[in-house]
Amino acid sequence: MVINLKVKESPITKNGVARIHIDILQKLGIDKGKNVAVSCGNGSILVHIYADDLIEKNLISLRPGDRKKLRVRSGDEVSIVPFIGVKKRFQKTL
Repeated sequence: MVINLKVKESPITKNGVARIHIDILQKLGIDKGKNVAVSCGNGSILVHIYADDLIEKNLISLRPGDRKKLRVRSGDEVSIVPFIGVKKRFQKTL
């Protein structure tokens, strides 16, 4: 499942972590702390995703380094999808 969200800037400097509303996490069908791919026209990154009731349902809070990698700013749209590693994909095909 792919979900489109708008970027909210997070001031926290540690990269690789993003926050979304808990309803969106449940829609994705994954647990907190799992990896998701965040994508836009400039590329994709992997981040650990966590739920936060204080974030609006249409937003994803991305940290400075992650925004820089994607070359996005507040209000830009990104897509998120649960990340399934190669090993897990291979196991599903057997």
